[in-house]
Amino acid sequence: MMKTAAILAAMYVGDVVQAQTPFFYVYKNEELPVACQGGIGDRVPDLCCNFAAGSHSKYQVPFENMFDGSSMDTCSGRFYVFGSSDLVASRYEVASRIIDHGDGTFSYHESCLHEDGTLDCDNCETPVVDHVPTDGCYHASAFPGQAWLFQLPQKPFWYVYDLAHAPQECQGDPGTMVPESCCTLADATFSQYQPAYSKVFGSPVGYAMSNDICTDVFHIQMSSDPSTAVPVAARLIHHGDGTFSYHEGCLMDDGTVDCNACQRPVLDAQPYGCYAANSPPGMQWLIEVPKRPYWFVYETASLPAQCAGGSEGTMMPLECCSLTSGATLTQYQPPFQDVFQGSGPDWCAGPFHIYVGPDRDTMAYPVGARLIDHRDGTFTYHEGCLHQDGTMDCDACDAHVVEAQPYGCYQAGAPPDQTWLVLFGQPVASQSVVPARDPLEGMTCGTVRDRYGAAGCCGMPNKIIGS
Repeated sequence: MMKTAAILAAMYVGDVVQAQTPFFYVYKNEELPVACQGGIGDRVPDLCCNFAAGSHSKYQVPFENMFDGSSMDTCSGRFYVFGSSDLVASRYEVASRIIDHGDGTFSYHESCLHEDGTLDCDNCETPVVDHVPTDGCYHASAFPGQAWLFQLPQKPFWYVYDLAHAPQECQGDPGTMVPESCCTLADATFSQYQPAYSKVFGSPVGYAMSNDICTDVFHIQMSSDPSTAVPVAARLIHHGDGTFSYHEGCLMDDGTVDCNACQRPVLDAQPYGCYAANSPPGMQWLIEVPKRPYWFVYETASLPAQCAGGSEGTMMPLECCSLTSGATLTQYQPPFQDVFQGSGPDWCAGPFHIYVGPDRDTMAYPVGARLIDHRDGTFTYHEGCLHQDGTMDCDACDAHVVEAQPYGCYQAGAPPDQTWLVLFGQPVASQSVVPARDPLEGMTCGTVRDRYGAAGCCGMPNKIIGS
């Protein structure tokens, strides 16, 4: 929570810069496009949650200062909202609640700070939305003469810098790994104009549905001006061993997407991290793929029927190894690449901690594990490799969970009332030519006309743009 209006003034007054993750997008009524109008709880087009377009957005507390992200059910505590640039006279103390239901939906409630000064998130007075999709843009309560919209932060994929402001360590040729600190929104000010990871590659937690993702046509922007949008397509491959591949230039000249013939492969089978991508002159584009889970952890009482039954080592349906199935305790576990580091194929990992709940002090348990990728479509997974005397011995693990079984989703050891699944090395599906949507979809006729002229196409209908 911001403590004083002076701190907020220092952060937000001045140029419209999205330095931290917004939650509120605040318009004067006269600024609000017709397509973005609505009442409390109404969903509007994603483009309405536009930080630059809502002139009062820059005065609001960023998401990180309200909701710390440490829990699926977060009571914000007290924070201020501001009705104008006067950060003293227009401030109003409030509190809110966000619930991530772990199934691709969330709830958001306001007015959790009551008139008597008590904070009670179990009795918020304004339930704005309940069980609505997490990727939507919605109307919240508003000051008179204003429209307040909100949207849960979406995980970026591209971090885009003006090259003149890109730190030296964050610059590089396509495929160069750079420090993870480069893949942040603080200085990468053009990131806000790019589509979120989930919009392009699907849910960032639904990994079990596809390990080889060939996108449809989508648009990236070269500036804040939507007329600079460029149609593109890409391929992203999760290899299931802590590495991934990413190829660009998959939109062919005839308007089809062919992920077997992408013209600009950025990287192949590299560890997850922050990498330089193809960049136009004067810009530095970076990419970072969200870290992948290895454990998918359920409260057994909420386990889907198709994921129930069996014992350690039982192969489960692939859709069970997905957060979208309700594996709400997954968020507390270390991701695959933080435990099984390097390229293998025989990992002895530990000691590391797993967590049976959100309290990282009282619910943490040190463990050790062994994972072997046999590189023939099968793997082995052993638990109990950290022994009671504190020594690690991966040749004498206590629990042989999986022995040379096909890649997939398997039941692992679990504490009482929980179900733990592991997912490793799904086979990569073959790709075929995918019919694309019209690459001009979403552009205005004026934009098409202007770009046609700017590319020197007048009188040359067969000219290839960019040639």
